Amino acid sequence: MRTEQIVRAFKIADAYMLEFAKVLRSWFIDDQADFVNEDSNFANPYEDDWQTAITTAEAIPSDEQRKDQLTQLTAAVLVEMTNCQDVFQTAKRYIKKAFPNDSRKWNEFGFDDYDSIDKSQPLMIQFMKRFHSTAVKYTAELTAPAVNFPQARIDEIATAKENLDKANNEQEKFKGATLSFTSDRIKAMNAVWSICTDVAEVGKQLYADQYDKYQHYLLPASEESSPMLLTGMVTNSATGDPIVEALAELPAHALQSETDSLGGYGFGNPPSGDTNLRITHPDY
Repeated sequence: MRTEQIVRAFKIADAYMLEFAKVLRSWFIDDQADFVNEDSNFANPYEDDWQTAITTAEAIPSDEQRKDQLTQLTAAVLVEMTNCQDVFQTAKRYIKKAFPNDSRKWNEFGFDDYDSIDKSQPLMIQFMKRFHSTAVKYTAELTAPAVNFPQARIDEIATAKENLDKANNEQEKFKGATLSFTSDRIKAMNAVWSICTDVAEVGKQLYADQYDKYQHYLLPASEESSPMLLTGMVTNSATGDPIVEALAELPAHALQSETDSLGGYGFGNPPSGDTNLRITHPDY
């Protein structure tokens, strides 16, 4: 059975969407009585459910945080790989003392296979398991006074293998959860966005004749589809990259629009007539 792919319902970055949702919710709470008069479904606990959706979405780590977590898990695996390598290399001298000039015994411990597996986590785990079982088999020879490879060193082989196995399992489990984790994050973000679009749609209807309030219920310009008399993009002329958080203003009407993560700004239903447009950014 084919699994349906979960698609983001919006184009702007998650962080900017959540920021927009919080601001929009604040405007909604101020105007909630008007919304309830239009549709009783907007009554409490509508705003509480909205906050819960925002909190749930914010609690899910971002993709960048997940990458950082994977980096930490990978580093832990590398530490255990190095420890296994050190345990084996240290033991080689004692094995040779216990079985001088006996290459067949050496190879039973894995001397002939080590170079082909020392960079592979799964192969190293199996190698260390075999290495430990062989060391147990020859405990008497290794712990003999002439060799002096104590039981604690043999136990250390098993411990090194177990630690690598555990670290590797945690890393692989984390990798395997990435797809479902991403799906859960998109679902949570879409739930917040769905509330935003419902409120924005009704808000624009309620305040179609009040240009200041109408502005409050516009979606970010890169997402807004309703007729807007003034829209645009702010980009870096040298690179073409969007300029985020630039301030677009219509000073004569005290209207402001901050560019979203795609560089878009927009004004809806401003008063008719000529007016100046001013765009500023601290870095430009």
